[in-house]
Amino acid sequence: MIVEMSKITLLGLENQRRALIKSLMELGVVEISPIDEDDYQEIAINPVVQDELSAIDSKLAEIDTALKSLNKYSSEKKGLFKSRRDVTFSEFENIIENQEKVWDSTEKIKEYEGRLIWLKAEENKLNNLVMSLLPWAEFKTPLEETGTKKTIFQIGTIPSNIELEDLIVDITEKTPFFSIDIINSDNEQHYISLLTHIDNEQECLSYLNRKGLIVLYLQVCLAPLWKISSNLINN
Repeated sequence: MIVEMSKITLLGLENQRRALIKSLMELGVVEISPIDEDDYQEIAINPVVQDELSAIDSKLAEIDTALKSLNKYSSEKKGLFKSRRDVTFSEFENIIENQEKVWDSTEKIKEYEGRLIWLKAEENKLNNLVMSLLPWAEFKTPLEETGTKKTIFQIGTIPSNIELEDLIVDITEKTPFFSIDIINSDNEQHYISLLTHIDNEQECLSYLNRKGLIVLYLQVCLAPLWKISSNLINN
């Protein structure tokens, strides 16, 4: 049976020649033959390995990123000074033989880390939404309530530097059929609910808007909250 042979060329340091030849002989699958030094002098002086080095650096960077991701969740106590662990030749061989598993694990860690980053971003969105809804915690009116046949019901915020008592006096002179309830107040704004007759809606809101009223719809605020919660549960 004739086995197809492949030609290989090995370049190494002169002081490692004997060890390299010995290793090839012990391997037993390589036929060693002399070469013309002039044919390989240029390669020996200027070996073209930049692409290979770049590829190796890229892979090492991916593995380093994966290890750093794992270290964030490791409970192992680390020493004050970082030191490199000695790797035996048998360990190195085992890694080479199982490098596909190493790359699979690296890709999975990268995927899981991306997933954790996404979850953290969604958690921040939820927290921001919860904080925006906290001032309305004491609000008892059903969210779907928008008024009656003759009235309009809305909620909103007014800057805290507005004196509500003076505001009520002023607006009463312009639109007498209304009611304002203060739900909550903080250093920045008052949270109010407004009930007004349908005939006075535009006049009332126009006046309040000039005072800085921002009309809110809690249903709109809650919609992304339910959407994000649903995504987190389903994923």
